[in-house]
Amino acid sequence: MSLKDRFREWLSDNLRYLLLILGILIVVIILYFGIGALTKDKKRSGGEPVLKEEQSKNKISQSDSTETPKSDQTKEISQELLKDGNAEISAFMRQYYDALSNKNIETLKSFVDNLSEKEQESISGESSIESYEDVESYTFHGQEEGTYVVIVRYNCKYKNIDTRAPGLNQMYVYTDKEGKLVIAAEVKDKGITDYMTDIRKRPDVEQLIDETQKNYDNARSQDAKLDALIRSVS
Repeated sequence: MSLKDRFREWLSDNLRYLLLILGILIVVIILYFGIGALTKDKKRSGGEPVLKEEQSKNKISQSDSTETPKSDQTKEISQELLKDGNAEISAFMRQYYDALSNKNIETLKSFVDNLSEKEQESISGESSIESYEDVESYTFHGQEEGTYVVIVRYNCKYKNIDTRAPGLNQMYVYTDKEGKLVIAAEVKDKGITDYMTDIRKRPDVEQLIDETQKNYDNARSQDAKLDALIRSVS
């Protein structure tokens, strides 16, 4: 019997085993690449749900603050997402952004519990932003009475540029001992930070973030001057 005939006989006897091994290899390859794709998708969706390349001057610095109220970690997040659903908080936030637009440091110091010297200098030295417009507030009750987690959406108007750049910030607001609303410059309590993270992970809030991000990206892609300016200050 020739070598070729022997090979054919061996292949005929062992074909079912070869097919079985080949099938197992295909399944392993599919599982490997399938799990890899899921892992990549998870990594893409991870991170903080805030606008990409959002300018640091558009939000409160996270440093040098007074202590914020402790959390009650049993509080449930069952509130509806409503634009300007809390009239008092909405008016407070509009006043805050008006003061920020006008670089009114003394007024801002009355809104923020501890506006650091560095942050004051940063706000005073800002030369590209003209104003904050169309300020909307989405307010959630905090874990303690008199505390709030506020998501603020606005349009940023830069000098000599007509296209507005949408922005989105999340802030922690509490009522001080004098009964006045105050923005926390920093939140150190883990119960509160976890609560704020849970709010950002709500489907309706994620939709709001995605919508604002899309509008932000569209504004930059449609206006070369806006895009160039944001690149220069980022």
